[in-house]
Amino acid sequence: ERVTARLGAMEADSLTLWIALTPQQFDDLTNGRPVTPDEFSQRFGLRTSPAAAIERAHYFMEWTPEGPRGQFAPEHFTVSEVQISALGYMKKMEAGILANHKPGEYRWNGTIQREERDEQGRLLYRFGDAAESI
Repeated sequence: ERVTARLGAMEADSLTLWIALTPQQFDDLTNGRPVTPDEFSQRFGLRTSPAAAIERAHYFMEWTPEGPRGQFAPEHFTVSEVQISALGYMKKMEAGILANHKPGEYRWNGTIQREERDEQGRLLYRFGDAAESI
């Protein structure tokens, strides 16, 4: 079953990455609350493909020092685009929030919101126009 939620559109000059969220994380996102990453790494894995985003989220949301939780399957995740403006990319990289780990893999340290603007109102990033559950 495929569920789509409209989240808004962004300007064309942006880097588009994918993030996969648990049902609780997606609920936080759609209700305007900051979204918290997994408790052990304290970061999100943003990827250049939806499948890679789901693979990363599934592994890290299931991992504990004692072994897998068995709480989530890949189909429990909602995948969404995160569009990062050039200004947002620079600011988040300089702040150590966004890091390019290796080709196609980025790390977002800490919480993420539906969108963020700087003190002058310029868009730094926002979630894309659709999110899908698979």
